[in-house]
Amino acid sequence: MHFRLNLAALLCSAACLLPQGAMADTPRYGVTVLGTTGGEAYGINRGGDVVGWLDSGSGVHAFVYSGGIMSDLGTLGGDSAIARAINDSGAVVGYTYGASHYNGFLYSGGATRAIGTLGGMDSMAFGINNAGQIVGNSTTADNIQRGFLYAGGSMLDLGALAPGARLASEARSID
Repeated sequence: MHFRLNLAALLCSAACLLPQGAMADTPRYGVTVLGTTGGEAYGINRGGDVVGWLDSGSGVHAFVYSGGIMSDLGTLGGDSAIARAINDSGAVVGYTYGASHYNGFLYSGGATRAIGTLGGMDSMAFGINNAGQIVGNSTTADNIQRGFLYAGGSMLDLGALAPGARLASEARSID
């Protein structure tokens, strides 16, 4: 059985960073094999729901693992899909992709919605918080990759470290 579980490495790494005395006061964590024959886990919420991608045998599909059940979300309208984060309400974000474009998505209540772009062709969603704010990257009309904050149906360009410069930026996580 072949699979990669980056989440397990992340949890083990986090436990190793704790001070010696703190180990007795911290909760213990376990590793759960999700049962996929190929894929990666990218996000987990406080309820233990996990998202990522799996090899369906016919391509890359987004998944949600919750309560011991693996749910294949499919390609969500693209050729392939990857789920990157899940909030405590079960809203999932990620991106679909095809031959030439990436499209950020929000999956909630059984429905998928594209989140749009900053005027360019591509977007990728990487994080969502419990308020429903989404972060990621998108291309602008002049084809520069920029980090964004998506909230209330609008996407805000987060800019670059050097204002006015044609530099790329990206947002990966939001709390």
